[in-house]
Amino acid sequence: MATIDVDNLPYADGDFYAFEDLLSDKERDRLHEVRAWLKAEVTPHATDWWNAGSSRTT
Repeated sequence: MATIDVDNLPYADGDFYAFEDLLSDKERDRLHEVRAWLKAEVTPHATDWWNAGSSRTT
């Protein structure tokens, strides 16, 4: 049986409803800015916050 490295799983990153196709270029640029911020500021801590039952605001 293969061992799964749970510390290095890929991030679930998907536009499941294809809403990005409905955005203007300006809105799409903003979306990419928000995603970049989330990746830099939230993703590195999200698992720890989830496991602790908290967030930056609690």
